[in-house]
Amino acid sequence: MALSPDTRPPGLAGNLGAFLRAELAPYPGRLDAVIRFGVCITLVMLLTFFLQLPFLELGIIVIFFTVMENTVLTYLSSGLVIGGALLVAVLNNLLLGLTIDYPFVRILLSSLLVFFGMYFFRVGPLIGNIGYMWALCAIFLQSNMAALPVGELMLRLNLWSTVVSIYPAILACIVCTLVRPDFPSRSLPTEALRQLRAVIHLLEDKINGQASRPLPPDIVERDLGRLHRLLEFASLEKKAIRLQKTRHLTRLNTIDRLYIAAAHLSRLPSEAADPKTLETLRGVRDACVDFGAALEEDLPFRLRNDIAAPADEDAALAAELREMRDALRALSSVSDVEYSPVEGKKMPLLLPDAATNPAYVRFALKTVLATLVCLGIYKSTQWEGIHTCMLTCIIMAQPSLGATAQKGLLRVSGCLVGSLVALLISILIIPHLDDLTWYILLCLAVLMPAAWVAVGSARSNYAGVQIAFAFTLALMAASGPSIDLTEIRDRLIGIMVGVAVSTVIHTLIWPEKEETSLRRTMADLLRAAAAMTEADPGESPEARQARLRETESRAWNLLAKCREIQGRVALEPDWTAQDRAFARHSRRWINDAQDML
Repeated sequence: MALSPDTRPPGLAGNLGAFLRAELAPYPGRLDAVIRFGVCITLVMLLTFFLQLPFLELGIIVIFFTVMENTVLTYLSSGLVIGGALLVAVLNNLLLGLTIDYPFVRILLSSLLVFFGMYFFRVGPLIGNIGYMWALCAIFLQSNMAALPVGELMLRLNLWSTVVSIYPAILACIVCTLVRPDFPSRSLPTEALRQLRAVIHLLEDKINGQASRPLPPDIVERDLGRLHRLLEFASLEKKAIRLQKTRHLTRLNTIDRLYIAAAHLSRLPSEAADPKTLETLRGVRDACVDFGAALEEDLPFRLRNDIAAPADEDAALAAELREMRDALRALSSVSDVEYSPVEGKKMPLLLPDAATNPAYVRFALKTVLATLVCLGIYKSTQWEGIHTCMLTCIIMAQPSLGATAQKGLLRVSGCLVGSLVALLISILIIPHLDDLTWYILLCLAVLMPAAWVAVGSARSNYAGVQIAFAFTLALMAASGPSIDLTEIRDRLIGIMVGVAVSTVIHTLIWPEKEETSLRRTMADLLRAAAAMTEADPGESPEARQARLRETESRAWNLLAKCREIQGRVALEPDWTAQDRAFARHSRRWINDAQDML
């Protein structure tokens, strides 16, 4: 889509109001995800109170790390949490047994666990999250041992924390299966039909000469990205979809072309069309209706009648109608093609350059250094409340400066909001609260809006997790109402210290800038676009269609990745005139690349 600079989706560095409106806007399935969050949180609170379980705040946080936008992702995240919790329990018990009387050895072994955990976080597509979890838990154990070095008590706390980490994950799987479940294999045709109906509705407006509501570019990009993500998740869910992925890609790319052309049409002036253009509009609309019926029945799509060519009086309108006609014709031409089953590529356990790329080792060393500096600050000040500074160093550890800065900004902003809400509730409401039901409703009134943010886009969802994190630690750490205001103050100070230390170390020592990653992704996008124009004389039409659809999908995914990386480039510290020039150039380049696609 041709997008002028002033119509680009807002970013963190742009207009805050526009950014918040874009990030908080509803989308299909968002409310259902928040309802699942609410049910899980309520059940965890009830189980904690009635069974007298410890660590209510940990149970709530696990819910925010396991309940995802769809049920398949929830299963995957819950499995990782359960496996990681069991592994961490074994490692922590060994660490306690070997080093309870030797603080220096304990710090050394904890640092080694953090190093290997963060190393696997960078090099392991499959085991990265488990490595991240054991690094986080090693630092959590170290911070608690520094404050309360009692072996038996720490062993009990470790075992209870394992239980409280596992049962909410199991509960999340059960709730997401029974309460408004969102299985991608069912959501994929529903979302495809929704977008196709939006195209049909816009064509009806053009036929009747009525004004159409413009489709904003950021909404179009979000909807198309969601459609392709659903296909990826559905491929994970069902083998039948995975084997016929090329056929589904062909349908989705047709919807992409129709939806983008409809977005162009929505910005054209509404006026009475000439008879030839009206004939084309009706032909395209009827074909879209037939396409929708074929999607509902999962049948091949065929054009019943050829679509007439549009008149050339209005060049812009004619161009978009030709694009729609060509998209429908291309889909109809391959309606009878039998695509050969395609088995998905298995994700490697480690990246190919895991043993040769020094950036991974440097990243792990920087993270260990940041946690040790924060441990020194924590121990030298004897300020137990700021133990979150060490956890912040692990949480903020990201592969690049832009990602680190973005996560730090989201963490600080989310904690400020969550802490402020907890502070106001502690002062104004908690002293007058004497009923468990109202306490649960009060917590839900804060945690469900946080869940709404947490199921948003990657640009802001981490802030929702941090709002819940800060609120639960400040108000629910005692497994019940709390009016201890120092916890809120100390946690914020600890986060600020951790953010400052991590930012300084990642900026000054072996900095990894996003510019290199963005250039590499832009080059990959150009290669994918070039591959779309290649033709092999000996290639069959079916094989060419399969290759073209796969390459086109990859190109659009790379375009979305370019936009995501470019947003982080703007947050990188150490800006120079060359950095600013590259950021401006990359924005224009990405818009031109979308025109090209």
